[in-house]
Amino acid sequence: MDNKIDMTSLLCGETDKIDFEIEFAIDSADAPYGVTFPEAVKAKGSITNSGGYMRLCSEESARYVSECARCLRPIDDVLTIGFEKNVAEAGTVKEEDADDYLFIEDSHLDVESPLIEQIIVEFPSKILCREDCKGLCPRCGTDLNEGNCNCSQKAPDSRWASALAKIRDSLDEQN
Repeated sequence: MDNKIDMTSLLCGETDKIDFEIEFAIDSADAPYGVTFPEAVKAKGSITNSGGYMRLCSEESARYVSECARCLRPIDDVLTIGFEKNVAEAGTVKEEDADDYLFIEDSHLDVESPLIEQIIVEFPSKILCREDCKGLCPRCGTDLNEGNCNCSQKAPDSRWASALAKIRDSLDEQN
């Protein structure tokens, strides 16, 4: 479903503000790896015209499900972001400035595509269950948030392991 806003009343000067509330789904192919959006994203905002200068301002709320990057606990949370962008009629902006604008085509403004793009761009690259998550022990897999494990905290440096093993073996042969 395309969410296009009819801009006719703003373009012809009947009003200087259009409020909108829309919902849209994010396809799993567009979502960050390992993240699903179990319900529609909700966006609420307005487009204002102030002396021919049009601006879209909105806030999106997206519920997502994933797992912690450190301890693998399930995460069910909401990402809320703000979005602001200039709006212009197609063909009225210099090509080098085009990235700064959303364009009105046939008196309609497509807001769904840029809002999905903004959510994907602002989505955290590493999702954590909490800021101070200790993760899992790399040896035994114990969740270190629940307590320490019995593994030795000193891990041998793998870069030296084979060289040290040879030295140890030669010392054992000499004794």
